[in-house]
Amino acid sequence: AMFDGQVHNVAAVAQGVLQVKTVLERRCKKEFKLAAVAAAGRSLKMATGQAQHERARLSEVTAVEVRALELEALRSAQTALAHKEGEATATGFFCVGYSISQYLLEGEPITELVGQFGREIGVELIATFLPRVVVTSLFAVLQRAGLEPASLTLEPIAALELCVPAAMRQLNLALVDVGAGTADIALVRRGRVFAYAMAPVAGDEITDALCELYLLDFDAGETVKRQLSYTDKVVFTDILGQERQLPSTDIIASLQPTIQQLAARIATEILPLNGGPPHAVLLVGGGSLTPGLPQAVARALELPESRVGIRTRETISTVTGQPKKLCGPQ
Repeated sequence: AMFDGQVHNVAAVAQGVLQVKTVLERRCKKEFKLAAVAAAGRSLKMATGQAQHERARLSEVTAVEVRALELEALRSAQTALAHKEGEATATGFFCVGYSISQYLLEGEPITELVGQFGREIGVELIATFLPRVVVTSLFAVLQRAGLEPASLTLEPIAALELCVPAAMRQLNLALVDVGAGTADIALVRRGRVFAYAMAPVAGDEITDALCELYLLDFDAGETVKRQLSYTDKVVFTDILGQERQLPSTDIIASLQPTIQQLAARIATEILPLNGGPPHAVLLVGGGSLTPGLPQAVARALELPESRVGIRTRETISTVTGQPKKLCGPQ
């Protein structure tokens, strides 16, 4: 029903959303009407924007002023995208989120503008854009599921907010959200988010490889894949009705070429934007549980294996409640 972050069957995806919504409403004894959406970065475009404002008098900077400044910088980013891609192409893209690179007060970088005093304020930001068809199909799914969009952002922006707090952003880090169809990437250093990227490969590639190697349908391939990390032997039935039992280590060994290709594609996106390997890589998302993927990413980036790890809910102290149900990197 979905491929590489694009809804291909609105009714089927809406049915899946509706199932989740119904279970949550039953558990919470509450009706949900709004949804916050984090979209995968399919065909992601990125542009930087800047804005400066000369203030009439030396008074306290308000949140309204800062919001207006950010919107002006977003318009600047949209103009930059139009120059880069052409006006006709740019109009087919929708802004789905942005990150502040830095605020400026009297021409000098500052962490927060609100409450400061100064005559000249400025902002630099990175805006992300997705094809309009990707966004409208997501909204069509919500409508069918009886939900309205409360907010929209990009998956790596959402993951970054939780997994890489401000105190960690002085380091040069790559956050990679490995999902089913896409691996979404965010890069930070010196306290700033400076780039986003997307590789159109992720967990589905591993499932597809299993299906080809062992003659499985997609659902059976998913089941086998999810067992590899915690069982020594996997039992499955192929499309010819033959039951097979194989050691997990043998199956993982047969997947190595695909895992290496996935890691290489992620590295190909990171290295040019970062100007070389980052200090470390944080993996999140269900696809990050692919056996051997952290080690493969480390080799592809020429980093020590200890510099690539999976960021899990258990390592994030700000998340409370449901420790058994909300666990792992998903």
